Amino acid sequence: MKIDKETNETLRRKYNPVGSELRKLQLRELEILRYVDMVCREHDIPYWLSGGSCLGAVRHAGFIPWDDDVDIEMLRPDYLRFKKIMAGQPHPDYVFHDMDSDPNYFLGFGKVRDLHSRLNETKGFDKNYIYKGCFVDVFPVIPSNSRKLHSLGILLNMKMMYAMHEGNRVKSMIWKRIFRISAPVLRFLSSVNAKGRYRYDIGVSFTETLDYDDISERTGMDFEGIELPVPRRYDSYLTHMYGDYMTLPTEDNIQIHTTDFEIL
Repeated sequence: MKIDKETNETLRRKYNPVGSELRKLQLRELEILRYVDMVCREHDIPYWLSGGSCLGAVRHAGFIPWDDDVDIEMLRPDYLRFKKIMAGQPHPDYVFHDMDSDPNYFLGFGKVRDLHSRLNETKGFDKNYIYKGCFVDVFPVIPSNSRKLHSLGILLNMKMMYAMHEGNRVKSMIWKRIFRISAPVLRFLSSVNAKGRYRYDIGVSFTETLDYDDISERTGMDFEGIELPVPRRYDSYLTHMYGDYMTLPTEDNIQIHTTDFEIL
């Protein structure tokens, strides 16, 4: 199902040629992904490439040439186990970055960060973060019966985010406390009668549903020369997210990422 090799190589030469800043960033993220995969395999933690990373594996056998990040998903119980393992076996090169490891972090999901690089993100929302290296996003997914409940979690998270961005420590801590108290309640209510519908965890700003049948089983697929897991029903998964995902976007619709990335 992948696009032909010649087209793929042409895209790579144009958007992420060897030695470019984007390609250096991608390769550093690939190192993080190798580590994540090793930990998950060692501890039998199911995960899968998601979003654009899954699309990249299926269509390009690696990164989408103009993409600058890596996304993975796992069920929330596995996410909590992964987080605990990362905290329990500190690594000289990587850290699990979330609200617990950084009081200034506000996102409803975690990141595995590289400790030997620096990536300045857009809009400056990361300006107060303790860790600023490049990363792999780790999204926990939960049963979800209601877009409204999910949207309420996003609203609470955004209140906290903007207070932190403004540097209002008292206000941000109040909203963070409200979010932490509310999230388990919203999570429980969301799980009632979910009927196989899943979404990202409370507070993550992505409201689309995931079908449990699409993500419950995985298969291996080549990603930059490594076999990594993607949903076994990746066609259904990607069609739901992107529609006709095998058709390349027109040049006008390609979002070219610019990086402010350095290896320390």
